Amino acid sequence: MNQTNKKITRKELLLSMERVIAQSCHNGSIRNYGAWGVREPDGRFFRYPLTLFNSESENRKSKSPDAGISMEALKNSYYLFGKNELHVIEALDFILTSLEKEYGLNIYRTTSEPIPEGYRLLNAETIFEAEIFLGASGGGWEFSKPSPRDVYESPDGTKYVLIKGALHPIRSPAQMKEIVESCDANENLWHRFESPRFNEKYYSFVEFGDGDDIKELYTLMRGQR
Repeated sequence: MNQTNKKITRKELLLSMERVIAQSCHNGSIRNYGAWGVREPDGRFFRYPLTLFNSESENRKSKSPDAGISMEALKNSYYLFGKNELHVIEALDFILTSLEKEYGLNIYRTTSEPIPEGYRLLNAETIFEAEIFLGASGGGWEFSKPSPRDVYESPDGTKYVLIKGALHPIRSPAQMKEIVESCDANENLWHRFESPRFNEKYYSFVEFGDGDDIKELYTLMRGQR
């Protein structure tokens, strides 16, 4: 296993342990009701959210962080308790490192290698996830979940990020700028940011939606229809 996939394996294990801790939270004051409004015993376990650190945008809470998030961002992420922060990933990584050094633990006995040979690890970037919407006369992009993610470059120069175990090609900040400016000039196009942009800066992003819809939306954006 190469160093790139070792880093991903480590993040997957840390996040797996983090989920065990997060799902151990219990609130005894939650009132539960079953079928026909029948009162059931109070109390419920729930998943405590991890606040993901982001040096370029505001930190955000997530109940489903994945191994595509950069290690630096994960280590600086925390559980927020009032004004207190519990840096759970950093603590778990310390425990894991201690087990490796003191007991010879080897966590890399796996065949899971999501990053192909020949891909190069680049600097982490804040990546938005853009959901595509297309209607009869127009459409738009909803940019959400800005996260600091590791970026991988393929031998042909295409840049990818890992989201939920799969590689996705990213679009450049220049393309985000083109979208925003096109929406301002075309009443049939719109964009929405779940999280505000700082200082008019643009970011790389991944698009999610039907491939034909994405192609049609760009055709409309560039006035080719």
